[in-house]
Amino acid sequence: MCEIPRLCSQARVARDDIGVFLAEASLCVYPTHDGAFLGPSRRPASSNGGGRHLCNDQGRVAINDDWGERVIYELRTYTLKPGTVPAYLKLNAEVGRPVRGDRYGKLIGAWTTEFGTLNQYVHLWEYADANERDRLRAELAQNPDWAPGYTSQIRPLMQKQENMFLTLDDDIGLRTVEGTGHIFELRTYSALPGAIGGWAAGFKRSLAQRETHSKLVGLWTTEVGGLNAAKHLWVYDSLQHRTAVREAMAADKELLAQRATGGPSPLIGQESVILIPTKVSPLQ
Repeated sequence: MCEIPRLCSQARVARDDIGVFLAEASLCVYPTHDGAFLGPSRRPASSNGGGRHLCNDQGRVAINDDWGERVIYELRTYTLKPGTVPAYLKLNAEVGRPVRGDRYGKLIGAWTTEFGTLNQYVHLWEYADANERDRLRAELAQNPDWAPGYTSQIRPLMQKQENMFLTLDDDIGLRTVEGTGHIFELRTYSALPGAIGGWAAGFKRSLAQRETHSKLVGLWTTEVGGLNAAKHLWVYDSLQHRTAVREAMAADKELLAQRATGGPSPLIGQESVILIPTKVSPLQ
């Protein structure tokens, strides 16, 4: 570990008063009597005063809390140049996926967007924890077949890359999807600071009734790449099936009554994207 205080090139992990987040920034991590904080703004390391986040010699932050040791999900979205999606998917299926497999993280799903922002490739990965992700990503970068044979070919097709880290709701878990030929809907709900947990609790109270119409794959809350938000993934047989479900939900008095409990909604934004599974996607 480096001497404290010391300027870190990548002060990456801290916990604020409403959740865990990563900060990609050049900041100092100072120890305090009740944890650590990223200067100049004080950030308690945990609600009970435990945990320490200190710079190591590689400029990373050593994690010693529950989040650093729990399964994480990374949602990556690549915006491709118009007209290049078929070429990207071909390289991904024939080169990228065989090279990577599940040896550098487990692929949960891979899709292209059907409505909303077009020409996007969306893929969801699972890692044992944040440290495991760092280790596997570093090993992947050293694979001689990765950069020369794959990333050097796909980067000219890209306009933008985005990613975020997600935590899966333990009560719901990650559900399997039987069969093929489905479409998926990824919904993102943003809430007032500190309120996404309360929204999630209400979501789960009415989930059994909601699933009489269609099935949930998983519920995640965001840790990095947009705080105070939840993402939930739904599976449908077709676009027509989704339309029928939404109409049935609007007429479901029991569901409406369950959702009406708990007072005013803390949500400040809702987004939805329809996803079509690619050839390599485990979720079909």
